[in-house]
Parts: sequence; C-alpha cells; structure tokens
Amino acid sequence: AATAPGQDLLHLSLSVVCESARAGTLPDHLSAGLLRLTGIEPPSIDGSLGVAYLVPLLPHLSASQARAVLPHVLRLPQAESREALARLMHAEPPPLRPEELLVELHVLAYEEHGVALKAVMEAVSLCLNERSVFSEVCVSTGLMSLVEVEPIPKLTMRTIMQAVSSLPTLRPFVMDVLRRLLQRGVAQAPKLWEGF
Repeated sequence: AATAPGQDLLHLSLSVVCESARAGTLPDHLSAGLLRLTGIEPPSIDGSLGVAYLVPLLPHLSASQARAVLPHVLRLPQAESREALARLMHAEPPPLRPEELLVELHVLAYEEHGVALKAVMEAVSLCLNERSVFSEVCVSTGLMSLVEVEPIPKLTMRTIMQAVSSLPTLRPFVMDVLRRLLQRGVAQAPKLWEGF
C-alpha cells in the first residue's frame, strides 16, 4: 500500500524522537510540532489517523498535551486505543496521574469530539482493572474528584459500581461518596441513577 506524502518522513522522525525521549518528557516545542504534524493541534478532522504515530510518544507528553490527545486515542480501533491508554498509564512519571486520567475520561465531551460512549466506558473499565496503576487510593481520590464535578458526569454512578466490584474494600468509602451524591441531587437525575 502506498503511503501518503510525508508519512515516511513522519514515521522516521517519530522513531528518532522516541529514542531520544526515553529520558523523560519532550521539549514543548518538539511535542507541539509533532502534535501539529499528526493533525491533533490544531484539531483536524482526520486527527485520529495521525495519533497512531504518536502512541510511542504518549508517555513523554505534558499533561495538557495528553488531555488534547485523549479524544483521538479513544477514537482509535480498540486494540490500538488500549495500547495507547496502557502507555499513558504506565509512563514514569505519567503525563496524567491515574486519578486525573479517571476524571478526564468522565469529563471528556465525547459527543463533541466524535468519541463513542462505549469507547469511554471501555477506557474507564481498562483503568479500573489495571490494579498496578489504579490502586485503592487512586480510585478513591478519582471518585472523590468526580463527586465535585458540576454537572455530575454521566458515567459516575457506573464507575462507582465498577470500583466497588473490583475493589470491595472501597465499600465504606463509597457509602460516603453516595451520601455526597444524594446531597447533590443525583437521585433526581434518572440517567445518572439508573441501575444503581
């Protein structure tokens, strides 16, 4: 299959950058340039095509760049999306702390970015099942942050149920979270409360 003009150069450039980036984050000007080359910043219609080239570099992005790339990552095919999220989660240090990633997945304007709700749910599940990264402390911190978000994100209750299922020791903590949500009127929001 023929490659689009510039793809070979982009691939070679990214390979060289990957080797030099192993020591930490990329200089801002370099990562910003790469985001422009792949069509992510400024956003382009076909940005999800370019993000596949960025997967090896995800651990080296800044927090704001990781947030900008997240919708593109979630639009990738499932296997590629999982690989990209794993790279973000297992980076040392990660561009987004685990609890920040959990919150970002919930506050993402997925419809606005053309991301399927199912892709967001799968990403949240992947995070919660990655126990080496999403410890009890990280999940509880993330849940507490979600309770404070206005409006309450659509997947919050689902995530709470998943968290209790995968980390049963969180039950006492979750009771406090539910009290706070009830005080905020979550019971009057049928789409949030369904299934709980």
